[in-house]
Amino acid sequence: IPGVDGQDGLLTCQADVMLRDHLGSEVIVYLDAEGLPLITILSHEKDSLISEDVVTIGIQPSPVVLFAPYTGQRIGHGVV
Repeated sequence: IPGVDGQDGLLTCQADVMLRDHLGSEVIVYLDAEGLPLITILSHEKDSLISEDVVTIGIQPSPVVLFAPYTGQRIGHGVV
């Protein structure tokens, strides 16, 4: 369930780790957050941060921009 972590203000949710694709010095991690596919790229040094099949992810809300799923129209944005 998405939420706001009161300690650092991040928007957080749980995500299942679907696949890790090791590419040279980077690892592409494919995630599923309640049906929403997400992809992140980590350096091999930070790959150890994902040690389980379920992770908590967090993003800063200020740069988030929201779009309507069918029209693509911008419907909101974070604080700039």
